[in-house]
Amino acid sequence: MRTEQAKTRGGKPHTGIFWKIWAVREGENRQLYVCYRANGKLRWEKVPTNSIRDAQSLRRSRLREASDGDYIDPSKGRITLAVVADRWIESLSCKPQSVMRYRAWLSGHINPRVGSRELRSLRPEDVETFAAQLRDQLGPSSCRQAVGVLKRILKASVRWGYLKTSPAEAAQPQFAPQRRQEIKPLSRREVREFLSHVQANRPHWYPFFLTAISTGMRVGELMAMKWEHLDEDAATYHVRETLTRDRRFDLTKTPESEAKVPVSPAVLSALRDHRIRQATIRLRKRNDYPNPEIVFPNSLGGPLDYASLVYKVFKPLLAEAGIREIRFHDLRHTCASLMISNGESIKAVQRQLRHATIQITLDTYSHLYPEDRAAASHRLDALLVG
Repeated sequence: MRTEQAKTRGGKPHTGIFWKIWAVREGENRQLYVCYRANGKLRWEKVPTNSIRDAQSLRRSRLREASDGDYIDPSKGRITLAVVADRWIESLSCKPQSVMRYRAWLSGHINPRVGSRELRSLRPEDVETFAAQLRDQLGPSSCRQAVGVLKRILKASVRWGYLKTSPAEAAQPQFAPQRRQEIKPLSRREVREFLSHVQANRPHWYPFFLTAISTGMRVGELMAMKWEHLDEDAATYHVRETLTRDRRFDLTKTPESEAKVPVSPAVLSALRDHRIRQATIRLRKRNDYPNPEIVFPNSLGGPLDYASLVYKVFKPLLAEAGIREIRFHDLRHTCASLMISNGESIKAVQRQLRHATIQITLDTYSHLYPEDRAAASHRLDALLVG
């Protein structure tokens, strides 16, 4: 194999366009390369078309990039999206539950469609096509989340020097209109019937569901409750942790979620009785009760399992009580609904549910407030003209 190139000056080859030639049985093969300096190094790059015109254009482009400081080694662009996605996952510093969710997006939707593509081959239309494919399988919210993960990976690729610009920047993916998920709070009558049924048939679960409805705490926060965070004198519980789906104690959903919530006298009374009953069980089991600090443990003394709680306890109890089926999270909405029907302000609801902003509370529950425009205009008249 030999290389045809220009004469050297001072022992260093000129940059330029060269043929690399090697013999084969029936003649010779020829491959065109461009040679240029970028970032202080001599670079060789293959010209795929073997066209002199394309070689000249490629070389001018690379020299311009090197001069402008925009040069990126073409070999980096040959890395696949899946490889960079793995590196992006490893670089995250967020809650384990979030990492699990990102991995699910990668394995379920992103890698099967674009994971094998080289970064340099991705174009804005590929991002738009990806979004279009997901529209047929996922709801609007899930589709936006999956495309958002892809955009974050491509943005990281730019930051790490694999790409000059992200193809997602110029992309305009189309999503179906976002529909607000309907909340289904229980009515006052349904709450009474449900709690009465639980108290009569599964009394050991009564404190749990009474606490859930009264405080509006999230299911993970309820499962993570610990006795040390309950202040009976102040009648508050300090939410500090949440229990993940894989039964690990973790930080709360948002910094604002870590706060004290009021505990009603009825809830305090139920929790006191529950604590006495729990102490009796713990004494009977002695050393076979691993987590005595947990307020609502499972039968073995460990943390509750979310799936078992919902599908083996909550939904069967609803059915037994003759209550329509709802999500567990609707118990949180029930707390807000009862507060609103009792005349509490939207700010009080926000504080109780520990939303990060009052806008979240308004967007979710403003339709539950009675709207009497005529009465409002009459009150304004009385203020203005007496």
